[in-house]
Amino acid sequence: MDQKTLWQQYQALPAEVQQQMLDFLAFLQAKYGSTPHSQPALGDLAQEPFVGIFGATVGSPRMTVLWTSWKQSWK
Repeated sequence: MDQKTLWQQYQALPAEVQQQMLDFLAFLQAKYGSTPHSQPALGDLAQEPFVGIFGATVGSPRMTVLWTSWKQSWK
């Protein structure tokens, strides 16, 4: 549904229902934030330390062992 159609359908509603719609939107904004489409800015992901489910960071000896083990299990 595009914005124009949505607006037309909203305007066709009785005033009481329009107010209920506005109240519901206010609830959603309070629950999920006022800008649901904004994404946090990502830095250089190559510089971010990644901690996997085993607590081993990428490039650590422990991760090398895990990675080698995983690769061998898929052969």
